[in-house]
Amino acid sequence: MVLLNDGMGEPQAVEVLCHEWAHALAWNFAIDRLINAPDTDPVEFERACHDEAWGCAYSRVWRAYLDVIREAV
Repeated sequence: MVLLNDGMGEPQAVEVLCHEWAHALAWNFAIDRLINAPDTDPVEFERACHDEAWGCAYSRVWRAYLDVIREAV
């Protein structure tokens, strides 16, 4: 579930949704293990969550979003 702040404008809301959608697409069990490990370094966790797989997923999400925008014009 992704919750958006009521104060967000449309561009920021789109950015947040695309970002979180990419997390859902790129999620893996290694990240689950990091979440549950009490000694996980926050920097390590951040890198694991935004790794190459996430970057590729983020690119796919933006392309899908842009395709929808182009079709609407």
